Amino acid sequence: WRLGPDVADLGYSVVAPDLRGHGASPHGEDYRLESYRDDVLALGGDWDLVIGHSQGGAVATLCQLADSGFARRLVLLDPVVDIADPEDALEWLMEPFLVPITEAQIAAGHPRWHPEDVAFKVRALLATSPEVLEMTIRQNHRPFDGSITDLDVPTLLVGADPEVDALVSKERGEAMAAANPLVEYVIIPGAGHSLHRDDYLVLWAAIEPFIL
Repeated sequence: WRLGPDVADLGYSVVAPDLRGHGASPHGEDYRLESYRDDVLALGGDWDLVIGHSQGGAVATLCQLADSGFARRLVLLDPVVDIADPEDALEWLMEPFLVPITEAQIAAGHPRWHPEDVAFKVRALLATSPEVLEMTIRQNHRPFDGSITDLDVPTLLVGADPEVDALVSKERGEAMAAANPLVEYVIIPGAGHSLHRDDYLVLWAAIEPFIL
């Protein structure tokens, strides 16, 4: 509700697809990252900019590797880089479903979030299911972070603060940037994996110069 309008204000036309099993898209049984990738590639290519958070960052990366004309630049927000321990990942992802999914519950667990972020998170959780998350984890149990080092377009890799809650460690982020001169790595201090909710203004200050 903030990032899309801010990007649009810079002159971009913004498209925000619902991935399979998310939002208004149908559920199914195939949640391999390659299938998510193919869904997105079916929407077309030649995008000026693609922004992906978490799983969306992994999908954007795979799209670019499959089609060099997919995007002219990428912004990856604490993307999934591997699923080393599926049980740990499931425990983390299932946590919101262990309690009633209400705005009060989400707000209590995330006091820094804007009320709109809380409301959107509740809607997002209610639009998916624990089964979708579990199948996504179990069908993608392998490392694939090396693919970021193979990207052929300017890429801003935005990491969450490892001291809070980050999928991309500082060491891995720095290593990926060192291995590919097109990749720039920055950390949003004090922000966890939901960095666009934890500290949006600092995040936008990092993204805006890259996409102007």
